[in-house]
Order: sequence, then structure tokens, then C-alpha cells
Amino acid sequence: RIWIIIMAATLFVFDFDHTVVDENTDTFLPKMCSAELYEELRAKYAETKDVPEFGWTQLMDYVAQRMHAEGFQPEQLAGLLHKIPLLPAMDEALRALHTAGHTIRIVSDANTFYIDSVLDGYQLTGLIDRIVTNPCTVQDNGCLRIKPYLASPHNCVVCTGPNMCKGDIVEPYLSEAFERVVYIGDGGNDICPSLRLRSQDLVLARAGYKLGDAVVERKDELKAQVQLWTTYDDLKALLIGAV
Repeated sequence: RIWIIIMAATLFVFDFDHTVVDENTDTFLPKMCSAELYEELRAKYAETKDVPEFGWTQLMDYVAQRMHAEGFQPEQLAGLLHKIPLLPAMDEALRALHTAGHTIRIVSDANTFYIDSVLDGYQLTGLIDRIVTNPCTVQDNGCLRIKPYLASPHNCVVCTGPNMCKGDIVEPYLSEAFERVVYIGDGGNDICPSLRLRSQDLVLARAGYKLGDAVVERKDELKAQVQLWTTYDDLKALLIGAV
């Protein structure tokens, strides 16, 4: 009798900003539109940062309307987003993981238009199984409108931002037919999903960022294995090594 053992593929869950791309898409785009728009974003943030009902996503919706008022159409904004640098090591790693049969998902507090535009620009869209982020629609007049992921705030005490609990998003993935989950991120909202992973799972945390600091400070709370990365060559080696 011959036994054939089929190992389930690994699920790779990526944050987007400062992880897939080495930029913050939310600030990159207005900065590329004009210095004046970027300064307006900074001023509006300073004005509203302590207003509970006006969070970061609402600020991005405001900026989207201002970009439209300045004459920028969706195709122009997509073209600017294509200029975000995606380093060769990340491009190669994503393609290698996909070719090897692993599943890639993105969980991000950016928005659908920004992420889709970047992925389309680098011809990576077909590699991604699922994108979970804030919805962005294009109105008939060409204005982008960005809505929060959640209609009402979540109840997670770990996540600092009210709009998205990545832990709530990622936890159901643990019940799917994957051998393990590898979570890759950098920010404060990547801490919660990292804490929910199991002993067979892996966190790849960017050193020098909030997640990198948190996995060191809260190592006793983590069940998952943890490795830190600094450069994208480091990350590529860790991603390929994870399988």
C-alpha cells in the first residue's frame, strides 16, 4: 500500500504600506499631486486628530475630494500610484510564492483603489487571492470616495484605531485548510493578528517599526514564531525560507 501525503499550502497574509511597498500610499498620492495638497493633508490631520468621528479614513476621503477639486481624474491618480517603488526582492518573492502554489492575501487599512492601482501597475493582481481593505468607489464625475471598512467601531482592546481590527479578519483564516499562516507587517494594527496566531504560524515583523518593537516587548504573549526583517532582501529570504 502506498500512502500519499498532501501538505496544504501556506497562507501568506501581507500588510500593504511599508510592507508590500516601502511607502505610505495614503500620503504618497497627495504628495505626488502637489506640495500644496500634501501640506493641506498635514494641516487637516493636525486639526482633526483628536476628533473621534473624523478618523484617518475620513481624512483620506476628504483628501480624495480635494484631489478631484484640483482636477485630478482617476486615471491620473492611478498613474501616480504606479510610481510607488515596489522593490525587486518583493516582486520576486510574491511571484515565487504564487508559483509554488501558496495563497497570498492582503489585509490593509489603505483602500481598494490605491492597492489595486499599485498591483495593476506591477502586473501582480492575478497573484493575490483576496484583498481586505477600505472600499473606494469612483463616482460618475470621477471623484474617489473612500469609506471605512467597518460601519461602526470594533470592540477590540488591542487595536488602537477604531476602523479595522486585523485580528478579527485574520482569525477565521486559521480554520481554513492551510498548513500554516505567515503574517507579514510593520504597524501597530498588525499587532492584534500576530497575537492570535498559533504555534505553527510565523510572524515576519519589520524591525524598527511598531510591530517589530511589539513582538519583542510582548514576546511572552505570542504563540507564533517570530522573525524580524530590515531590508527587502531580508524579507525575501525569510519568505522563501518559510516554505
